[in-house]
Amino acid sequence: MRYVARLVVVYAAERAPSASFEAWEHTVTFEADDLRQALSKAVSTSRSVLDDPANCKVLGYDDKPVLYAIIWVDPEKMQPFGKRPLGDGHVLLTMIASLNEQDLEMFKMRRRLSISIGAIIFDP
Repeated sequence: MRYVARLVVVYAAERAPSASFEAWEHTVTFEADDLRQALSKAVSTSRSVLDDPANCKVLGYDDKPVLYAIIWVDPEKMQPFGKRPLGDGHVLLTMIASLNEQDLEMFKMRRRLSISIGAIIFDP
């Protein structure tokens, strides 16, 4: 079955003087047998792209992300006439926030942040 996952990926942000970290929303598609495998594959699919040193450099970071957090994973919905909304291996990456160290720790503890993000699984 095809799944779509939305993750928040956090990089240390040496390039941003007003924040210690930068959070990106990462949407990926992949095949998985069930939800348990989909949760694991969401992180491994995201890591396969964002842990790559060349991709880190393109985004302006020296190191790989410091945190991966799954926001949701769902089976991909088919459109009318069997059309898929996203292509195979689809990757969408969007900068969503700058975080200070306190925000990052509160996010890890699933507490309210100054921005609206919740997560179900964390992978430091």
